[in-house]
Amino acid sequence: MLVLVTDGEDRAALAACRALARAGHTVAVAAGRRPAPAHSSRACATRLYVPRSLAAEEFVSGLATALLTTTYDALLPASDAALLALSRFRERLPSPLLLGLPPRDAIARSLSKLALLEEAGVACLSGTSFGEFGEGYLRFSIANSMENLGKALERVQHWVSQKGL
Repeated sequence: MLVLVTDGEDRAALAACRALARAGHTVAVAAGRRPAPAHSSRACATRLYVPRSLAAEEFVSGLATALLTTTYDALLPASDAALLALSRFRERLPSPLLLGLPPRDAIARSLSKLALLEEAGVACLSGTSFGEFGEGYLRFSIANSMENLGKALERVQHWVSQKGL
């Protein structure tokens, strides 16, 4: 299976690339900047350069252009920004690649920090609060008792399952 992983500049993409290759898949990695750690991995068979996923429309247009020359079996968004961009501009990509992509409203709800606070009572910060490498991630404080952390995790899990995510 030929898999295209996005956000090659992030560690999550590097981990996904390595795991997919170990499972016997051929992995292509799209990144929005050089150097991109996932591009340096032996697990990466093809290196693509597209705009960063935070520039949603340009990012999806770059992927669409790359998909004109190669047919991929699966597309793995490696960040929240990539997932949101793919959801917003899904009509620009081949539909077989988007089979596992939830509906737009489900993705938007799952990425809403305000909804998580209001509905589950758990606060989080944008990953960028801790620097540029936090793009596309949520950050939670663990400076609390184990009991309270357990309760918070249960509320987040319940919230996610209620949303069908």
